[in-house]
Amino acid sequence: MKKTMSILVALLILPIMLKAGEIDNNIDRINNSIYADATKDDYKIVSGRKRVKTKFIEKYAEGKDPLIASGLSLLLPGAGEFYGESYIRSGIFLGIEATTLSLYFVYSGDGDDKTDEFHSFANKHFNESAYYKGIYMMLSDKSNHSITLPDSVDLDYIRNRNYWGVDKIQPGDETFYVSIALDSAFKYSGFTHNLPGKYRDGKWVAKKTQQYYEMIGKYHQFAMGWDDFNAWKHNDHGLIYRDENGNIVEPNEAGKYLLNGVEVDVNSDNWNPIPVNPDTDAEDKAFLTTYEARNSGSYRYDSKKRRNAYENLRDEANNAYETGQTFIMLTLLNHVVSSFDASFVIKSKYGLEKSLGSKIRIDRRDEAEKFSMDNFKLTYSLSW
Repeated sequence: MKKTMSILVALLILPIMLKAGEIDNNIDRINNSIYADATKDDYKIVSGRKRVKTKFIEKYAEGKDPLIASGLSLLLPGAGEFYGESYIRSGIFLGIEATTLSLYFVYSGDGDDKTDEFHSFANKHFNESAYYKGIYMMLSDKSNHSITLPDSVDLDYIRNRNYWGVDKIQPGDETFYVSIALDSAFKYSGFTHNLPGKYRDGKWVAKKTQQYYEMIGKYHQFAMGWDDFNAWKHNDHGLIYRDENGNIVEPNEAGKYLLNGVEVDVNSDNWNPIPVNPDTDAEDKAFLTTYEARNSGSYRYDSKKRRNAYENLRDEANNAYETGQTFIMLTLLNHVVSSFDASFVIKSKYGLEKSLGSKIRIDRRDEAEKFSMDNFKLTYSLSW
């Protein structure tokens, strides 16, 4: 939007600069104080300088100026045509302006609504705590690989994006990098992203930025965080958790977890999702070493429903924003075309030297293609 406004301001300034140049070129004529009748050829210089014989030709009738018309239409499409008393053309450009701006606000508003919708969906169904606990299980399960965690590594360490990866490990650097360990342990380089976050009350917590909401749906590595991940035990309302004492809690219809009638915080380090075989629903950690396994091109271990529904919501929001941007570009184009058209209206209707004509035509390149800027062809023709 800022770029669009900058272009519009530049286009508004252009006719002013051109007019300024015209004024500068005629300063000497003004200083010489020419007093003359526009119907005569000979004029007298009254500033004390020598007599000059000159000829002045009025270019436009009724004092109309194409630069003024052009500037008016840059500011408001149709205004320059109205200035030139071409009222039908004025109404057309003004109507286009009202339509494109209205549709821009409609689709931008729809994009905002869809964005709120997919944010709410993610906040309800994606849990970064379950995701990080899955990563911790993958690294700490000694039965599946030879990598062992240093004593300093806990869930807070794994949550911190500063410990996830580097382009190159420097000599003598003993920092434990999570993504490198995952790649080494499972021969799988799919864990290439980490959630943005910040420290809060001494703990690293996810920061829900635009990047956060994009990554959790786009990349398979975050499938473990969705509450229908098929290698976690879950019911219709979300993941089932077990604490270190063997207590199990399931979410109710309101998404709350109750143990003996008391609500518990399953995001605390005491509670962990339960790994299962998606085919038998029996406890099984096999996915820890085959997280990237595929069946018929699809990931065997994945969020089969939530992640797809979430990505569909994001696509709807992005499509609405893109359509809105298309209409704002058409609005800008309408300003430019109207500016040129207003100038030619003055030249063709009020010009005393030449008779000009202009036509505007907009065609779609492909009738079957969806609405987009590159699917339109604008033709502006002149005749004289």
